[in-house]
Amino acid sequence: MTPPGPAHGWGRAGRAFAGPVARRTWLLTAALGVSLVSGAVFCAAVLLTLITAALFSWIVAAGTILMAAALRLGAQLAGVDRRRIGRWYGTGIEPPPLPVRRPDERMLDAQRAWRRSPTAWRVTCYQLVRAPAGAAAIFVL
Repeated sequence: MTPPGPAHGWGRAGRAFAGPVARRTWLLTAALGVSLVSGAVFCAAVLLTLITAALFSWIVAAGTILMAAALRLGAQLAGVDRRRIGRWYGTGIEPPPLPVRRPDERMLDAQRAWRRSPTAWRVTCYQLVRAPAGAAAIFVL
């Protein structure tokens, strides 16, 4: 990644002085703001679905189905975040391998596979950690 500022003529010192007013600096600052807002919304959505799944976990099939739905939501939101990162930062992130339902598999078994998948839990937990970590990064900057 090239530093913000004029490309030619000023050298390193010129780029350092021009950095705070450079277009790229403000675009990256806007990307950070979008990341914080989307992180807060995604965190709230995933937290709400996980709490709902926990409240209904005592019902035999409903707990498994709702937990799998919460994990799927976390995976879908991680996909949205990967596309956002690709668009704003120009870098790609490979999606992790998530459970895929086989044609001969029962629906409840597919839901259990999602609930037992460490990858699905990892991308869901990422949504829960992203907003607080991004807010902490603002204080460091």
